[in-house]
Amino acid sequence: MRMKYVIINNLCDFKDDIGFVIVPEFENHLELANKLGGKRHCVGAGFIKFMDEKARCYGESVSLGIKSKERDEKIINVFIK
Repeated sequence: MRMKYVIINNLCDFKDDIGFVIVPEFENHLELANKLGGKRHCVGAGFIKFMDEKARCYGESVSLGIKSKERDEKIINVFIK
């Protein structure tokens, strides 16, 4: 099953507050963003797979208008180590 992710920032108005959520492909990025405080908090989104114990981000979220970035992988991999 393919998985999607959303990276969120500034949920608590702290400058470096950041986190992410990984969900099954059938979830909608925009609906997920709205549950997490709104689209304005989303700084990364797309699809994710795990290879060699590392997250690999790719693609884009059409509903959010955000393309996957290399930075997304770095953020997620810091958290999953």
